Amino acid sequence: MKYSTLKYQSVIEIANNKSLGIQTIGENNDFYQVVRNIVGSSVTGLSCVGVYADFLTGMGLDNSIYSKRVNSKGLTLDALHRAIVKDYALYNGFAVHINYNALGQKVGFSHVPFEHIRFALMDNDGNFSQVALHSDWAKEFSKLKKFKKEDIDFIDLHNPAVDIIEQQAANAGGWDKYKGQIFYFSGDGGKTYPIPLFAPALTDMSSDEGLSNITYRNIRNRFMSGGVVVGVKGKSPDNTNTDDSEGREEDDTSAIQEQLIGFQGDEEACKIAYMEVESKDDMPEFLKFESTNYDKDYDKAEKSVKDKIGRAFKQPPILRAEDIGAGFGAELMRSSYKYYNSITNPYRVDVERAMSEIFTNWAAGEVTNFAVQPLKWDEA
Repeated sequence: MKYSTLKYQSVIEIANNKSLGIQTIGENNDFYQVVRNIVGSSVTGLSCVGVYADFLTGMGLDNSIYSKRVNSKGLTLDALHRAIVKDYALYNGFAVHINYNALGQKVGFSHVPFEHIRFALMDNDGNFSQVALHSDWAKEFSKLKKFKKEDIDFIDLHNPAVDIIEQQAANAGGWDKYKGQIFYFSGDGGKTYPIPLFAPALTDMSSDEGLSNITYRNIRNRFMSGGVVVGVKGKSPDNTNTDDSEGREEDDTSAIQEQLIGFQGDEEACKIAYMEVESKDDMPEFLKFESTNYDKDYDKAEKSVKDKIGRAFKQPPILRAEDIGAGFGAELMRSSYKYYNSITNPYRVDVERAMSEIFTNWAAGEVTNFAVQPLKWDEA
């Protein structure tokens, strides 16, 4: 999958695109897609986001409510909670679609992938009340389905006031055409595009991917030290340069090249090649390329990159299964869990408060407690 590279800047470009009727984010309106792809290509970055999401999820919702169905498709409260927590961990924001009945009560909830959302254009006073949904703003899947403006879906932002809901339904042409509302949560507050908490480490995550690529190329394409095989150019039996002898020379050279290529890479390493020569003077010679040993520099760069990414999450390395020379003792793990629970607690509270607001006036009955217990270290 192709995607643009990203070097973190303190200010991410946000602009109006009047032709699409949206506010774009990122140079190509692909900021969140780039974040997703960079994190997904970094072993350390993906691990850190996963641990962060685990601690935000905690021990899960209370047993009395976690299995409640929240829409006609059978989505449970627990599944919805986990989906929005994953988005929150990755993007510092999340979104939920809400359906209403004619009484203004909430009757259906579903997770909306955060990267699918863009803000509608502002009016002259700098306000907007809708968001635009599309599954491929970055045009990553344009070969499967062409990007069309008509596929953009504009939906009103969350406002539970009954008179507002009735007016929106009327503007849509009736309840059967009403699209509901989008609850949009930004960790940066208000109606703003959030920036991931680990954004300064995105460049380091790209470096992490680059280091993995170097290892991959060394193993898959070389495996052993590089060099060149030098041999004597073949001659025809009668020592003349006829057209036929030149053809045989080319065939022999081509065959040798193919044979040598077949012995490259990790799966072919240490195999034995067999060649015939006319005399000892014609024996090919292998000239080894002298190269500088960069192992120490590589190890230092790899450690530095991992440390920087981990610090962006304020995360103890032991939580992502990194050996810190002290093993995985129970006391050390308990201390790490306690520390990281304290770091992530404000964000768990954010999710709790947002869930309470989302499910206010739920036709199926009010749920007042969305708190989760902090994650615990199970010594067993």
